[in-house]
Parts: sequence; C-alpha cells; structure tokens
Amino acid sequence: AFCRSATALITHTQIGREDCEMMGADPDRIFVVPHGVDPYLRPAPDAAKAALRDKLGLVRPYILFLGGITPLKNIGNLLRGFARVAATHDVDLVLAGFKRWRFESELAPIGELGLEDRVKYVGYVADEDLAALYSAAECLALPSWYEGFGIPIVEAMACGCPVVTSSGRHAAPEVAGGAAILV
Repeated sequence: AFCRSATALITHTQIGREDCEMMGADPDRIFVVPHGVDPYLRPAPDAAKAALRDKLGLVRPYILFLGGITPLKNIGNLLRGFARVAATHDVDLVLAGFKRWRFESELAPIGELGLEDRVKYVGYVADEDLAALYSAAECLALPSWYEGFGIPIVEAMACGCPVVTSSGRHAAPEVAGGAAILV
C-alpha cells in the first residue's frame, strides 16, 4: 500500500527498483540513488596497515570477510572454499563483523575443517581502522546469498582492495559494476 500510494520512492539499486515495482509502485516515481562511501575510506598508508596488523595480530597475508555472521552471508561455503586455498597458499581468512543469528552453525566448519590456526575472527572493527583493514587485505570475499546493497563491496574498492562476491539476482553484481570477480 505504501509503495502504491507514495509520491516518490528512493532506492539504492536497480534490483530495489524492481522490488518496488513488484509491490505496485509507479515506475515513474521510483528513483535509484546508490550509496556513497565515507571520505575516510581510501587506500591506507603502509604505516597504518602495519599498525592494524599488529593491533589484530595478523601475521600472514589475509582474505577479508566483513559483515554480519549469518546464514545469508554464506560463511559455510566461504570456509569450505578457503580450506582449499589454505592447503596451497600461506594466507589467512579474517572474519570481521558482528555475530548474528545462527552464527554458531555458520562458524562450525572452522573446527570441522581444521582451520582454527588460519581463520581469525576479529569481531567489530572501528570505523577508524576500516581503511587499513581493507587496504591490507589480499581481497574482500563477500559470497552472500543475498545483498540488499553490499556496502563492503564499494568500501573495499574505495580502499583499493580487490573484491570477490556472489553472482545471482540480488544487488552484489550490480554494486560491483563489473569490477569484481563473481562466484
């Protein structure tokens, strides 16, 4: 009812626009305005990257996941894929973000796959450390089943961090704009 009666609707992706249309909104009243990135998210200097590595105890190069630890983020498959990479590459997986619903089952493969030494859960990372976290990563891995937007994609790109994200009918491929590897 709100979509049908709104004077105007603003959404952040074309997928969001299509969702509004499916709910009966007039296409002429829907405007796509993508999210921006905070100005502090730019490639970090080497000193900031080194300081962050020391602060978080990150010794090896790392692949970064940043987001809520939930089934929607596809952490189980990320961990299974990482186990294959870890067998042949000297790289860790850093999981940053809040533990959300069903996080226990999402993180269970760490033990099942024997990755306790290679997966580092660092929890919430303060805004002032994000640029260094992204900049020091080998890549951001965000293989979500669904993203409404996927702000870590644009944040990582703003910091010069390559992105691997999921394909599918959600916002991640649109937000990546052809500049990420889609899986």
